[in-house]
Amino acid sequence: MEDETVIPVIREEVDAGTRTVETGAVRVHKTVHEHQEVIQQSLAEEHVEIQRVTKNQRVNGPQPIRHEGDTIIVPVVKEVLRVEKDWVLTEEIRLTRRREDHQTSQPVSVAHEEAEVVRLDASGNHAPPDAECEPLSKKGVLGEQLPKFLDLKTKSTPRTGS
Repeated sequence: MEDETVIPVIREEVDAGTRTVETGAVRVHKTVHEHQEVIQQSLAEEHVEIQRVTKNQRVNGPQPIRHEGDTIIVPVVKEVLRVEKDWVLTEEIRLTRRREDHQTSQPVSVAHEEAEVVRLDASGNHAPPDAECEPLSKKGVLGEQLPKFLDLKTKSTPRTGS
């Protein structure tokens, strides 16, 4: 058995994966601008005019509050002692509501932002725009359509070995 030769059996295995590689970056400069605008606003005020009207009339008891147009009438009564007891309406308080409308102006601050987007390469230097991107030195007001390069999906590069 000494003439036996051992032959090793070898198997290779492959481990593949992905890793993220930074290929560039974007720098965004944002500026806020403010300006004054005048707004028109309608305001309403109500005033109540109070009028006391002396009545001194006999009534059968407390009287209910009543309305006459825009006027609310609040009866005030008292008991008066005599051989008989009667209700005497001593006065009415009349509350009349009037409404006044007037315009007012108020200055308010309104802000908007502008952004300048500059693309950077992997070493942090300014990168020239590629065919898929709009010119990067172009400024725009935020809220408008974004440049095409901001819509691109992140690309990943396959990883070799572990």
